[in-house]
Amino acid sequence: MITFLFWNIAKRPLSQTISALVSENNVDILILAENEIPVAELLDLLNPPANVRFNFVAPPIPIAGSKVDIFFGFDPAFLQPQTDTRRATFRRVLLPGRQEFLLCGVHFQSRYVWEETDQAHESVEFNRIIRDAENSAGHSRTVVVGDLNMNPFSQGLTAANGFNAVMTRQIALTKNRTVADREHPFFFNPMWTLFGDGEVRPGGTFYMQPPGYNSLYWNMLDQVLIRPQLIPHFDLSSLKILAEYQGGRLVAENGRPSMSDHLPILFKLNL
Repeated sequence: MITFLFWNIAKRPLSQTISALVSENNVDILILAENEIPVAELLDLLNPPANVRFNFVAPPIPIAGSKVDIFFGFDPAFLQPQTDTRRATFRRVLLPGRQEFLLCGVHFQSRYVWEETDQAHESVEFNRIIRDAENSAGHSRTVVVGDLNMNPFSQGLTAANGFNAVMTRQIALTKNRTVADREHPFFFNPMWTLFGDGEVRPGGTFYMQPPGYNSLYWNMLDQVLIRPQLIPHFDLSSLKILAEYQGGRLVAENGRPSMSDHLPILFKLNL
């Protein structure tokens, strides 16, 4: 099993909490958005003297204002930078004896800046970047994880020429759909299974107090999307929104995010 943890930490100094979450959940790949903690500081905490294993693989060409950092609990020789933009980073993961896959960490544009239609148009462009990275890698065993700043039902997620992410694995396993004589490959979006019912767990990953008539309160902005080729390897039971850990809680008494304005997500691939 490979364990992934994603968290938008909203530029907060949460290095101790991150280290505790990684240790407690035996995380292998850590993806952070809006991280301003120095890489060296995080690596010191992630690598205690008796268990040095985490590395940071920077893009070949540094990108100013990069929104996503990925830390790997593997030898850098097994990782290849693929494509990097300011809001996304791609890595080919080639672990010995395991099936290669493509990892994309992303922090999409916010609704504070863009309208939903803008996000939908950008999703079409981002879809092209993903397809190009897959063509370069020679396969489409792709995992996209990050702060998409859209809900699973948003147009950018559901449109065929956007992320084309569907809520059931049965649909996703049909691999693609054809619109206007063009084929569009599916992503499976398992985050639908965690949306709502905040009594026993958070109702989403991001809470917004309604300013007017129309509001969901809870939003599922942080998501993992799985290509059909990886669905047999995805452990749905491992998918969690983390609200607490042994060192404390990530939510306030009212159940809303407290350390960051987002809650982290955890999942595993059996590779």
